[in-house]
Amino acid sequence: MNDPRSGLRHFFAELRRRRVYRVAVVYAAVAFVIWQAADFALPALRLPDWVPTLVVVLTLVGLPIALVLAWAFDLTPEGIRRTESTAVEPAPGDVGGRGEKSRTGRRLLLSSAIALVVILVGSGVFYYLVDGRPEILSIAVLPLDNLSGDPEEEYFADGMTDALTTQLSQISALRVISRVSAMQYKGAQRPLPDIARELNVDAVVGGSVVRSEDRVRISAQLIHGPTDRNLWAQSYERDLRDVLALQADVARAIAAEVEAKLEPTEETRLASVGRVNSEAYQLYLKGRYLLWQSWTTGVDEEGLRRSIAYYEEALRLDPRFALAYSGMADSYFTLTDRSFIVPVREGYESAKEAALKALELDSSLADAWASLCTLRLWYDWDWSGAEEACLKAIDLDPNSANARNRYAYYLMTMGRFDEAIEEIDRARDLDPLNLGHMRSLGMMYHYARRYDEAVNTFNSLLEIDPDSRAARDALADARLRLGMFEQAVRHYEARIGPDSSTTDLANLAEAYAVAGNRARALDLLNLAEERSRTEYHSPYHLARLYATLGDNDRAMEWLEVAYDERSGWLPLIMTNASWDGLRSDPRFEALLERMGFEHRR
Repeated sequence: MNDPRSGLRHFFAELRRRRVYRVAVVYAAVAFVIWQAADFALPALRLPDWVPTLVVVLTLVGLPIALVLAWAFDLTPEGIRRTESTAVEPAPGDVGGRGEKSRTGRRLLLSSAIALVVILVGSGVFYYLVDGRPEILSIAVLPLDNLSGDPEEEYFADGMTDALTTQLSQISALRVISRVSAMQYKGAQRPLPDIARELNVDAVVGGSVVRSEDRVRISAQLIHGPTDRNLWAQSYERDLRDVLALQADVARAIAAEVEAKLEPTEETRLASVGRVNSEAYQLYLKGRYLLWQSWTTGVDEEGLRRSIAYYEEALRLDPRFALAYSGMADSYFTLTDRSFIVPVREGYESAKEAALKALELDSSLADAWASLCTLRLWYDWDWSGAEEACLKAIDLDPNSANARNRYAYYLMTMGRFDEAIEEIDRARDLDPLNLGHMRSLGMMYHYARRYDEAVNTFNSLLEIDPDSRAARDALADARLRLGMFEQAVRHYEARIGPDSSTTDLANLAEAYAVAGNRARALDLLNLAEERSRTEYHSPYHLARLYATLGDNDRAMEWLEVAYDERSGWLPLIMTNASWDGLRSDPRFEALLERMGFEHRR
């Protein structure tokens, strides 16, 4: 009968003879060196965080493989040979075990090679299965190239970029960068990884668009931002009447490629697009192009009025074209907000009528809901209705920096400052290169009376855009509240000249009033009030000047004018520090009550 102990001794003897112990030790040493090298080199190569873990796992998996191969095979000068079952005597003259040392060295080489092969093969398989489809959670649609060769067609290429951005931004599973930030790379010859890093996105969508008579073709490609690797490319062509379906096709294809899960309502919206009047759609794009130019390069009254003319012409061709009504609402509001339409009541009514008509025709237009939010806030003083419209816009387009900015101003007006700052931070995340959001953040701090933070924000903005007049004015006002009178007065004094506007005079008058120079402030105020008879100036600002000077009677007179006019700035009386001296006045309290603020104080 065989002795089990004898068989066990024979097994361990075979392990020693076949150098399995030594292979295990050598393999462990090689694995340790690989781990140390990976820990040093991989961070410098900026590889994904999972790569070091993968190296450790694969070396551990390779250990039993190396031991099995060491048991079964030996690396000889003649190549890899199966190990004999019985011991082999040393060759004659092999003094000191040179053959044994040689075999040990070859086994070391074999174990090292096994470790490296396992890591390389395993990494390749893992890369193919996982990193071959990198996780994409954020996207920027870069300006599509105009392949027509006609500069007059730029409006069409930009319009297609805007439309594709809008389609993608309605997918809540993705973070989509706003058009304003993405369009700053129009014509830029920059490495895509740099652009992706600046916009903080995982991938960018690029491509081209060309229109030929009544056909339009979009060629799009999805590129992994960090590696500049092309993940997907496709061309789509349709009749211009089906351009909305074309945009939805591209958006759905990109969403599928990045494995973004669409909510049922999102899938329905993308699938339910209809046909358009091709000529009306092109007129709409021309109007939208002028509106965007006004928003991004400086408000231009002529350009805004031309945009309205384009929308009107589009609606003559297609009276049920909701997008044209939505664009018209934005153009009318912008004209009125900048006092190009007087009285302001007329401009706000035109904007509100257009927004409501757009939503009557298509209640899924997030931009129209955002416009209605703003109009209910600044014109209707419908506080609950304004919040409802803003939240509806964000629900329809969670990536709309525009809607979040408007909601932030609603929250600021209601005195909900922490929420306002959170919302404007979300807008900045979605639109990182739009300095308007940074300026808005400074205003949130200012109205929250966090003046130091307001000053820091405006200083940061001016480092990026030293020529921003709005930022310099806001900085001067914040400094005024901190008692930095000399700097604020000096800033506004530099504005005064033969062609100074009523606003310039009013700003300087307020600076002197806060600084305690009542006589100089009154002189400037009288001049501003005289100018206001021939040059429009908001009664709200004149009332604020009188309130700062402590003349409550005159302040209330001008506030009543602002109330009757529905002055766009009037809702700010709830939170603006300039009105603190009037808050105990019964007339002021009655005004707040008439505006519907009685339950929000």
